[in-house]
Amino acid sequence: MPLALTSAHIAAITNALSPARLSTYAAPAALVAAPVVPGATGPSASDRYPLELYRWNSEISGAFLTPLDICSVVLRNAIAEAIEGKYGARWPWSNGFVRTLPNPSRGYSARQDLLSLQNKFTSTGKIIPELKLVFWSQMLTARHDQRLWTPLLFQVFPNFPAGPTVAQARNTLYTKMEQLRLFRNRIAHHEPIFKSPLAQNLTTITELVAVRCSHTVLWLNDIETVTPLIGRKP
Repeated sequence: MPLALTSAHIAAITNALSPARLSTYAAPAALVAAPVVPGATGPSASDRYPLELYRWNSEISGAFLTPLDICSVVLRNAIAEAIEGKYGARWPWSNGFVRTLPNPSRGYSARQDLLSLQNKFTSTGKIIPELKLVFWSQMLTARHDQRLWTPLLFQVFPNFPAGPTVAQARNTLYTKMEQLRLFRNRIAHHEPIFKSPLAQNLTTITELVAVRCSHTVLWLNDIETVTPLIGRKP
């Protein structure tokens, strides 16, 4: 049986989650200004709303994890296939490949990320899932066009619509992958996503999976639970 929230419950839960955090989920002005129903008991709709929206935000964040996980795995495997096509099955230990990776003095370094794994693992299959998602995203930047994407992009993403050049297609993949990476980071850090373009993010996920494998995107569309939750937003 669902808990019938009282004002005392709401006050205690708000304190446990922190008023500052719950303030992000404040009720819309129209709900706050709604007239009090004579004779009504218990907390008002505006008092309940932050917890209802918080619950829904948590539920849809969880629902996004499966599509995001599938998309991430599909993309990194496609990119890894292209790298192997150019540098061989032992590409993580290829000096020719390592030298192509950015190595800035500050911030994330794809080169250092890979080098840190070379002595920890002995197989490419073990290294692939250990590399950060930003590593795979950076593989879709223009620095790799000549060596990697001009010959191999449409081979590993065979369902890309006809028309765009290699550079345009690669940039589309990069832009969409970065959008999803940042969105996934928000979920991982328990940040609110209810103001994000959720339906568009799901569409982006399915578009990225589709250009790699039409069968996988059909399966993804069949199992995802984001769509019904979007329609139940408080």
